[in-house]
Amino acid sequence: MPSKIFYRRRLPHIQPPESSYSITCRLAGSLPKSITEELKEAYQAKRLGIASKYQGKDDAASKEALAKETLALRNAHFLKMDRYLDQALHGPTWLSNPEVARIVMESLHFIEHKLKYWDIWAYCVMANHVHLECTLTPVAPALNMVMKSHKSYTARQANLYLGRTGNPFWQEESFDRLIRDEDDFYYRIYYAVNNPVEAKLVKSWLDWPFTYVHPEIRKNIVP
Repeated sequence: MPSKIFYRRRLPHIQPPESSYSITCRLAGSLPKSITEELKEAYQAKRLGIASKYQGKDDAASKEALAKETLALRNAHFLKMDRYLDQALHGPTWLSNPEVARIVMESLHFIEHKLKYWDIWAYCVMANHVHLECTLTPVAPALNMVMKSHKSYTARQANLYLGRTGNPFWQEESFDRLIRDEDDFYYRIYYAVNNPVEAKLVKSWLDWPFTYVHPEIRKNIVP
């Protein structure tokens, strides 16, 4: 089955169908432009450095090493961004409102049970961002279309509840990564559900009210 390909701001983004994803979406304004630009510049500089190491090397080992280093860099970039978000020092924290969090969680499960576009393995709703681990189903459209629908609906409902108008609710783009294998799968889930613990909001992920883990794998996640 061919991959679904779309373009995001002129950058090719390939999404193999029926794949598993680790997704992070954040509220608009949750990171100041100075921080996002700083992180972006550091990421781009290191990425160019990695690319230059393997320039002109077309053997399989070099290609594999390039892919591995690039993935590690991307993950490190995400972790730095997520640590800033965990502090919630800038921008809105509307998702800390239980009713707004409920709107987001119900939408995730509506997409799963009614539209049947994905199977959810875990998610965690933080004050200004959401972590989601899921697998797209055969009937699902491209991931960006599913996320667009989810964001549009939840923004509308949350804004009605909060009495907001005008400015965007969600940051336009989400940060999504393909889950490579079983080890990566559990790592992503463990990271997501332990986000409140790392942020020192609770002592155990079981205590966070806005976390979900699929019953089939819940027993494999150590509290």
